[in-house]
Amino acid sequence: MPIHDGLAELRMQYRALRDQAVEQNGSLKRVEDQLEMVREATDRNTLEQQELMEDLKAVGNKVKMFALMGLTLLGLSIAVNVFLYLQIRHIIP
Repeated sequence: MPIHDGLAELRMQYRALRDQAVEQNGSLKRVEDQLEMVREATDRNTLEQQELMEDLKAVGNKVKMFALMGLTLLGLSIAVNVFLYLQIRHIIP
């Protein structure tokens, strides 16, 4: 019975194709899940980098303020020293 043999062969091929389609769908789902995980990790990394940039700017501003205060105090110290030197020069000839 060649027709029955042909039909049996077609059924086997259909099952094999169906199994391959199910396997490929599973593989595509796993790839999709992995891409979603990569996207989420990228989003988290971007947020962390933005937070680090904000922290870096804040630290930079604090360093600038500290340096400005230090320079101001240094200038005041020099001015006081000059004033005291001039006062002592008048007192001690």
